Amino acid sequence: MDKADKQKFIKHTIIVILICIPMAFLWYFIINANSTPSYKTETVTATEPRVYVTTYGDRYHSAGCSYLAKSQHAMGKHEATSKGYTACSRCGGRSSGTISVTYTKKIEVDSTAKNIWGAIGLSVLCTPLAYLFIYVLVADHIENKGYKSVTQNLSYRSPPPSNKTAAEPITPPPPKISIRVGDAVSHKAFGLGVIKKIDGKYFTVQFDHDSKDFICPDVFESGLMEDFNLNKRNNL
Repeated sequence: MDKADKQKFIKHTIIVILICIPMAFLWYFIINANSTPSYKTETVTATEPRVYVTTYGDRYHSAGCSYLAKSQHAMGKHEATSKGYTACSRCGGRSSGTISVTYTKKIEVDSTAKNIWGAIGLSVLCTPLAYLFIYVLVADHIENKGYKSVTQNLSYRSPPPSNKTAAEPITPPPPKISIRVGDAVSHKAFGLGVIKKIDGKYFTVQFDHDSKDFICPDVFESGLMEDFNLNKRNNL
């Protein structure tokens, strides 16, 4: 694994860890909201006030009550109450002494730690798989898009077939007009004259009665003026 691959691996690992943290909280709330409480039973031995019950009655009695003449069983007062016995209306069910009672008690189990570890496990398991799946889809989409773009660019570079069978004749550029001071010119409106001054593309022509300014090569290309000396130089 080269340096670039190591850096890419570290980057993706940090991203997965950062996503795992909020995902763990989310999974905890989901598990905690949908989990049912669980219970465990414990055997408890306690000392309670002692009362007496009969074999077939539903009352608890004090010692010496006349209802205990046929049968009597010692029992803790809280145990008797939990089993549905009520106090005798004659003796009042007053306790006499104490008794050690052993019974089972149902206790709700705290499932917070179990839910936390379950949320962490689901986050660690699901987050990398989901990230990998999304990353592969995005990378594949970008790669395919780039491939299509390159293919389209290559296809655009291919020139369309030409229907021309013969090469078109190349028209040579017009000769460059280079005037000089002293050249004799002929203007269609002002007649014959001589170039007296040249300033860039502007030049002055002296005619018989007046001087005029013109622009080169516009006045020659329009056909209004002809330079006799230029024609001689071009023919040489």
